[in-house]
Amino acid sequence: MKDIEKINFQMITPSDELKDFVQAIWFTENPTNTEELTFKIFNDCGATIVFNYGDALSYEQNQYTLDTKKECSAIGPSKDLLRMIFNGKVLSVGIHFYPATGHHFFNCPMDELSDKLFKMTDEYFSGGVELYSKLEQAFAKSGDRLEVISLIEEHLKTLLKNTKSKPQSALINILKGIHMNHEITLEELSNKFDISLRDIQRLFKTYVGVSPKVYMRLNKVKHVKERIANDEFESLTQLSMDSGYFDQAHFIRDFKAFMEETPKKYHKIKKGE
Repeated sequence: MKDIEKINFQMITPSDELKDFVQAIWFTENPTNTEELTFKIFNDCGATIVFNYGDALSYEQNQYTLDTKKECSAIGPSKDLLRMIFNGKVLSVGIHFYPATGHHFFNCPMDELSDKLFKMTDEYFSGGVELYSKLEQAFAKSGDRLEVISLIEEHLKTLLKNTKSKPQSALINILKGIHMNHEITLEELSNKFDISLRDIQRLFKTYVGVSPKVYMRLNKVKHVKERIANDEFESLTQLSMDSGYFDQAHFIRDFKAFMEETPKKYHKIKKGE
């Protein structure tokens, strides 16, 4: 995998009005690139919209592939590792939503987008075609990222104002419970927040796009991944025990299922070995 500096990746925190709905607005740019640059991206179940103004940009996820050029595309919620492959000139901007907030901006339940890579139309994201053109003009005129961000945020605020999909307080509480305790069970969540298992399943299907069990496994691996990347562990065996895995084999199997490599190999990559 290539050094992320080759695409000058930059993440921007959105304005206060949007920061509870949008994880980040990000940019990539390399006008002189002639290589094929492939990047692996850990999926957190949050949907993403990408506006590409460079040359070829392809996506690979599980058995699915999407090839794009100068167009807008979307990545639905998924547990599977994503590969983004840049060929030639690189110039794109993306909007990455939180796992439980994309439903405010898309015109359908999130499970309809689950595991999908697709070229964006107004059917799914109102005004997306017009926004693509506005951003293209901004890039062509000055390339001012502040103007690009302003255009994106103005559009998102309009969608948020007009959305018929309301915040789900029960789901938000459940997600907080999962993030605070990586070992909590569905039954414990059900009892803690006085909500049936069936209703938890329904909330995740409609507003997240993956099952609660998948999300909980993914969240645990994300926590482990961050500790490995930051070298915050004494040994992988101890890390697996601290993270609530009953044995090393289960730990390795779960990590590899989401990362497509073992914890040991991932640690070596992060150390530059």
